[in-house]
Amino acid sequence: MLVLKLMSSEPSPDFSAGKGFVLIQLRDDDVVRFYRDELSRGMVEVRRDNAASKSYALQGHAYVLQGAEVIASFASGPTAGVPTT
Repeated sequence: MLVLKLMSSEPSPDFSAGKGFVLIQLRDDDVVRFYRDELSRGMVEVRRDNAASKSYALQGHAYVLQGAEVIASFASGPTAGVPTT
């Protein structure tokens, strides 16, 4: 089972027990796409089967978890020296 963890924008480390987050359980056939919009804001799109996709604007970092292990991550804001287009 995979879980998408979306962190809040609170000014504390992601590992802080008091920091807010949202968990989205992913299905085996879900497709997850991380990208930046035209203003370079971090976004994530979850597409289920052939159904309409759902996009989320990232307030903080995003993680894909398999059990307790992080298997993918994405920074919410632009990273210095990394092209955003």
